[in-house]
Amino acid sequence: MKKRFAILLTLLTALLLCGCGERADDQRWLWSSEEITPPTDFGYVLTVASTEDEVFAVSHTALGRYENGEITVLDTIYSTDAPAMVYGASGYGDILYLLTGEMRPQYTENGEPRKNPDFSGKYTVIAYRSGARAEAVPFQLSERDVLSGLLALSDEYMLCWTATDAWVVSLTEGGSIYPQQVSGEIVAPTTSRSGMWLWAKQGETFGFYPLTAAENALGDLTQPEECPISLTATVSRNDGCLLNGNENLSLYHPVKNTAVSLVNWHDCSMADATVTSIVQSSDATWLCASNVDGRIWNIRRDTIAEGKKTLHIASAYGSLELDELVKQFNRAHRDCVAVIDYYPENAYDRLCTEMMAGDGPDVLDLANLSIPQKSSYLVDLYPYIDADSDLERDMFVPTVISALELNGQLRSLPAAFIVGTVTARVADVGERTDWTIEELQDIMAQRTDDIHLMPNWMDRHNYLAWIGMLSPGEFIDWENGIAYYDSESFLRQLQFCETLDSYEEYGDGEIPEWSCLIEPEYIQNLVRINSIRNNYKEDFTYIGFPGEGMYRSLFGVDQLHFAISVNSDKKDLAWEFIRLALTKKNQEMICDSWQLPIRQDVLDDRLETVVENASDRQRFRQLIQKPLRFAGRNIDIAQIVIDEGDAYFDGQRTVEEAAERIQNRVTLYLSEIE
Repeated sequence: MKKRFAILLTLLTALLLCGCGERADDQRWLWSSEEITPPTDFGYVLTVASTEDEVFAVSHTALGRYENGEITVLDTIYSTDAPAMVYGASGYGDILYLLTGEMRPQYTENGEPRKNPDFSGKYTVIAYRSGARAEAVPFQLSERDVLSGLLALSDEYMLCWTATDAWVVSLTEGGSIYPQQVSGEIVAPTTSRSGMWLWAKQGETFGFYPLTAAENALGDLTQPEECPISLTATVSRNDGCLLNGNENLSLYHPVKNTAVSLVNWHDCSMADATVTSIVQSSDATWLCASNVDGRIWNIRRDTIAEGKKTLHIASAYGSLELDELVKQFNRAHRDCVAVIDYYPENAYDRLCTEMMAGDGPDVLDLANLSIPQKSSYLVDLYPYIDADSDLERDMFVPTVISALELNGQLRSLPAAFIVGTVTARVADVGERTDWTIEELQDIMAQRTDDIHLMPNWMDRHNYLAWIGMLSPGEFIDWENGIAYYDSESFLRQLQFCETLDSYEEYGDGEIPEWSCLIEPEYIQNLVRINSIRNNYKEDFTYIGFPGEGMYRSLFGVDQLHFAISVNSDKKDLAWEFIRLALTKKNQEMICDSWQLPIRQDVLDDRLETVVENASDRQRFRQLIQKPLRFAGRNIDIAQIVIDEGDAYFDGQRTVEEAAERIQNRVTLYLSEIE
């Protein structure tokens, strides 16, 4: 975990991901999504399926009928006397077929992993008419063939498959099986009014097998030059087939090799990867099974959003939490639809160009969009907080807010944050919460054992990334735009960093976990504090990174870091969207998504509930009460420090030359953003 974070930390300063898509068109469909919770005895939703007249929900252990927004349990497959589970479901005509079998060789029961050493590859297809069992047809595969699903080809033939193999099962021949020749990784089936297809993947290319009701059901594999990525089993009333992927639900015509986007999942606050099956119940309604919450979602197209306002939200790649806020906003505002526009992570030039032209987004999620600290394109949010009857400035974690404040203005506001710092045993360093490089070196020199300073994943390169993100708080006067990277204090930081080994010199796994003087930490959730206690097995302190400035720890924002564009003509609506993330209910949701809430009251409540040790709670309060440096705003500067620091480590420059180059480059950067 730590090694992975260290690598990611370094990569924060470079281009990681690119979004896709241009600015959304105001002429969009207006979507709504309704979450349908199954009965408590139904279990986790596996799939949705349909016959000509009915729609069914299926869990691993039960069959239910979906009607009028509710699920009614019709049959329970699992019993303690005869343990069995559902592997898939498919409808044909007025019959629904369920594929059942023994419990998998490895499965989960009541949240606990289980093994079934007696798995033998026995399966049964159960037919239901009007929700009642009509007949059952058993068949036998090998003990290695754990099936992934079932597709009814007709009332005589069924298709079932694993990830790499497929079989036709004859219901009229008492379960006789016919192997099918499949090339590639089997993904999912799609069915429509005009045909059936089984999608497969070869390398990075998707293709489909046309299906017929026959012993040899699979036709030849077709690999179109361009088509949407198929991720989900779908049933469509259209001539083409529904395909789910690339953030859209599309209607694809295999013969024409054309695709039309039907649903943008972000518009209805869902993500394509969370959908496991789709059934089209009408021309404008789809039922989806979700693997996130085990629910069925009813996705409905209400009307064309013509004449409605559109609130544009810029994001690098969004999040489930951002999707949830969009959904809440759209439910509350029928005269305005919020949409997410995706920008590349390095889209500063594009955003500035749009804003200078009076265009661009209304709301920016700056979590992964690089915007300079001094940006004239962003609105001061303090007047909105002050005018809000439900919010006050002192409701938020003060050190986070003060770190974001500049010249008395707050031009961005995160809904959540994460803390990066350094921990050490109280027995080793005392109760101190900061130290200089010289003090650290003195402590190491007094040790008579061969204790390592830091774990091997924190080599000089990863430590330099931390220094790069901390340094703008110590070596830049932001109000006056002056840098001090040529100071003796910064030279000592580079020289200390150079004394650390490289990862190659450390060697992987040579230093046991939690055996070092200090442990860099990245606290995303308060549960982590209990883990630190359990690892140390004694009192610890947040001592922070060594240095001379006041910023010895930092915070970052992984998602939901909001700003309002000065060019937006919907600033009040933009604030209404942002404040949704600040409600107590949504702040608690953020707690559950492995982030720390920006509201002090929610953070305090969760701290008391989650952190077991009273002294650990107090020390964490002290940590976030000390000045924190915001890492994300100065990624460009951090990259300059890393570039020139690495050149110094490689012997290309002296430490003085490296510091001078950093000073010159940062000075130029500060003048440019002015």
